[in-house]
Amino acid sequence: MDDVRRATPRTDRILADPALREATSRLGTPLVKKAVVAAIARCRAGELAPADVATAALSTLPVVATRMRPVINATGVIVHTNLGRAPLSAAAVDALSVAAGSTDVELDLATGRRGGRGRWALAALRAAVPDAGGVHVVNNGAAALALVTVALAAGRQNIVVARGELVEIGDGFRIPELIESVGGRLREVGTTNRVRASDYADAVDTDTAFVLKVHPSNFVVTGFTSTVSVRELAGLPVPV
Repeated sequence: MDDVRRATPRTDRILADPALREATSRLGTPLVKKAVVAAIARCRAGELAPADVATAALSTLPVVATRMRPVINATGVIVHTNLGRAPLSAAAVDALSVAAGSTDVELDLATGRRGGRGRWALAALRAAVPDAGGVHVVNNGAAALALVTVALAAGRQNIVVARGELVEIGDGFRIPELIESVGGRLREVGTTNRVRASDYADAVDTDTAFVLKVHPSNFVVTGFTSTVSVRELAGLPVPV
């Protein structure tokens, strides 16, 4: 009796299967080829019939190229850090769809010449905050704080911050360590549970780069507490 393993199909033949070609367009060649090679190895070991290799390879592939799975947020926390924070709006999803292809990100279509990168996004941001001296785009709070510190603390190192706001944010970023890593120097004011506007005012001097106000997004201090709003701090003679 002939050994059916001798009929084991070649890798390129299986990859040419229409269903696997479609999977390759979604998931990329490396992932699909790895699944095909594994299925062929099973065929050679006598675990699969040659005719079942393509189907077996397909069965091990994910539907999409991500290990993340959609879930229902029933925690009661609307913007949940561990669940992806705020869901994208339909407009944001449309924007991502456009950005996934070729766009005029750094091309002036009117002149055909190179244009400023992200100029439309920056223009929209400037329009949204007309009182800002300038705008920039980063993809996380830690990066934003590092850039602000480098830009504003040059020559004037002190950054005034309330002691109760020296927190650790996502992925182990700690406010003191982050600021110090880019040459900033903290000037702490108030206590763990209470800080007043006068504390900030007394700390601001000619060596103050800016006042840092940290949003308590993932912790709460209750009881005998007091804090100072950004609106109140805006009256200080330094950036906030």
